[in-house]
Amino acid sequence: MRNTRIITGIIAFIGTFAISVGLVWLFFGFPVKPTKTFSSHNCQQRHATAIYSFLQRDISNGRERDVRSFGEDNDQKYSLKTHSDSVAQYVEAMNALDASEFPQDFQIAWNKHVDAWQDYSEFLDIKKDSSKQKMNIDDYRDLDNSYNNEITETWYEVLRIGRNHGAYVRQ
Repeated sequence: MRNTRIITGIIAFIGTFAISVGLVWLFFGFPVKPTKTFSSHNCQQRHATAIYSFLQRDISNGRERDVRSFGEDNDQKYSLKTHSDSVAQYVEAMNALDASEFPQDFQIAWNKHVDAWQDYSEFLDIKKDSSKQKMNIDDYRDLDNSYNNEITETWYEVLRIGRNHGAYVRQ
C-alpha cells in the first residue's frame, strides 16, 4: 500500500507538471531561443552596395585631385593656383555625385563634407589671387590646417555612417 501511494504521488506530480507546462505554453507560447543569424533586407544590402560604389568614386576623384595638385609622387613644386584649380574641379565632381537615393543620415553627412570642401575651395581661391608666389608643400600645410581638420572630421563621419549602412570602405 505504501508503494502505491508513492507511485500515485509521482504520477500526480508528473501529471500536474505536464498540465502546468501545457497551460503556460498555451497562454504564453513556447519559449524560443533567440538566434544569432540576422537576415539582411534587400533594401539595406542595396544601400550598402550603392554607398560603397559612391564612396569609391569620390576616393578616385580625390586621387585625381591629388595628382593634379602634387604630381604622381608629390614630386612637383607646389603651386597654389594649380592646387586651387584642382580642388575646384574636385568640388564640381563631388556636386555631380547624386546622394539622393541614400538614407537621410548619409545625405546629411555627405552634404556637410561637400560644404567643407566648398569652404576650402573658396579659401584657396582667395589665397591664390593674393599670392602669386610658389611655396613649399610644408608651408602650404601650415596655411590651411583648420580647413583640413574640418574636411577630415566630415569625411570620417561619412565613413562612419556608411559603415552603419553596411558599406565598409578602406583607403
